[in-house]
Parts: sequence; structure tokens; C-alpha cells
Amino acid sequence: MHWRIAILARDPLCRGCERELSRQADHIVPRKPGAEDWSPENGQGLCDSCHSYKTAVEQRDPFFGIRLREEGAKVGEPAPSGWRQLQLFGGDQ
Repeated sequence: MHWRIAILARDPLCRGCERELSRQADHIVPRKPGAEDWSPENGQGLCDSCHSYKTAVEQRDPFFGIRLREEGAKVGEPAPSGWRQLQLFGGDQ
């Protein structure tokens, strides 16, 4: 199965806000030429708004995706559900 289709099927609701439908299959730890991680554990479904937010934050903080993945592993998920509301990732909870 194609990676994008598999991620969106697994995460139909945005993992960032948990309110919108996922439209973007996002690499939690960004792709790098020659070291791309296409595993399902490095994928999350995001709405357009959360995907844009994450992309902008990664421009300032290259370790953002790594922190997302580490926090997700603590709860047995690729990334914590609703991470955009969590204080650790810029939210107010």
C-alpha cells in the first residue's frame, strides 16, 4: 500500500488538533535526502493548518519532529494525539 494512503487511512482525524480531517500525510521526523524514513511509525495524518504550523516550526526548531516522535513513543503512538494543544509543542495545555 502507498505510504500516504496508509497514513491517512490509519489517521483519518488530524493528530495535531484532533478536530479536522487529515489531508496531509506528514513525516514526523522530516525527510532528508538519502535518509528518508518511510516507516508508518514516522507518519501522521494532519489537517492543512496543523501541517503548515509544523512546517513553520521546523524551520526554527529542527528537533521538533524528533520531540514529537519521542513523546508519541511514550504512549505507544507515532506522535501524541492532539499534540498542538500540548504546552510542550506550543499549546496551552
